[in-house]
This record gives sequence, C-alpha cells and structure tokens, in this order.
Amino acid sequence: TIYTIIIRDITDSKKNEEDLKHQAYFDQLTDIPNRTLFSDRAENALNQAKRSDDGLAIIFIDLDDFKEINDTLGHEAGDIMLKTLSQRFINSARNTDTVSRRGGDEFTILMPRIKNLEDAAILAERILESNKEEIKIHNNSLYPKTSIGISVFPGDGDTVDILIKNADEAMYHAKKSGKNRYAFYNSDIKTL
Repeated sequence: TIYTIIIRDITDSKKNEEDLKHQAYFDQLTDIPNRTLFSDRAENALNQAKRSDDGLAIIFIDLDDFKEINDTLGHEAGDIMLKTLSQRFINSARNTDTVSRRGGDEFTILMPRIKNLEDAAILAERILESNKEEIKIHNNSLYPKTSIGISVFPGDGDTVDILIKNADEAMYHAKKSGKNRYAFYNSDIKTL
C-alpha cells in the first residue's frame, strides 16, 4: 500500500482572502465601512426595525468647503482631514451605529434602534460640537464644518434607498440654511 500525503500551507491564501474581503467592505483611506457594507447593515437594521417596531435613523454628512482645503493645502491635507473627521464621527456615535464613507467628502451614519428623534439630534449635535476642536495640518489650524441631514424610519421612508435620499435632501437643506448645522427631513424641504 502506498499513501501520498500532500500538505500545503494555506496561511497566505487565507490572509489574501481576508484582505480582499476587507477591501470590498472598507474604505481604503479611512478604514471605516464603505457604502457597500453600510447598505448591507442598513438593510438588516431596517428589516429588524420593521419586525420590532423600532425607529432607525440615517444621517448624511457632507463636509462644507472641503474642496477649498484640497485646493489650497493639497490632497494630502484633505486626506488628513477625512481621516480625522471619520474618527470624530466614530467617537460621537454609539457603539451600535455604523459610520461609513460614501465617497469623496460624504459620510453616512446608521443609527438602529432609536427611541425618538432626539437620539439622532444628540448625535448631530455631538458632531457639530466636535467641529469646534481644531485640526492641525501643516501648521494650519482648521475648524471643520459639516452639513448634516437626518431621515428617520418609519416616517421618512420604508426602504434604505429612500431614507438615504431623504437624508441627503435634508443635508442640502442644512447647507442652504447656512452650513455647519443639521436638519431633519420633511416633505416641505423640496419646496424650500
């Protein structure tokens, strides 16, 4: 009887597989969830909210005047700003929330299991309060500004796409109202 035993070390293969998974679901610059992972988590949270009659909020954040930072201080400064702010958003959010980068200077936060609108307002206020803390980049003291839009399930939509769209509209309303503030979505925003 002859036996052949083949032993292969698959450590590198497993590591490569994990790296590819990470790249698929996390933003390469900030290392926070990307829009794909956000959408997946939001779908799961929305299904849970529908079953349990919980609230859920989606917060859409856009950095005000970010292009000016890139244009005057360079893209490296912009990258530092994005990394710093993503960490501030995480520090402001609850452990159960998902902070993600949609792309460019846009971020979203998923807040599952909220009890009332106040929960989302508190998070938005914490983010705005964190903007008062300077970010030092190349001997420049920068104070970030963010426009924030909030939509809440069930009142503002019953799908993730609608909730994101409505949070985006609320964010533009906040931006048009003076920037560095937050606004809740309501159907009147479109006409304002």
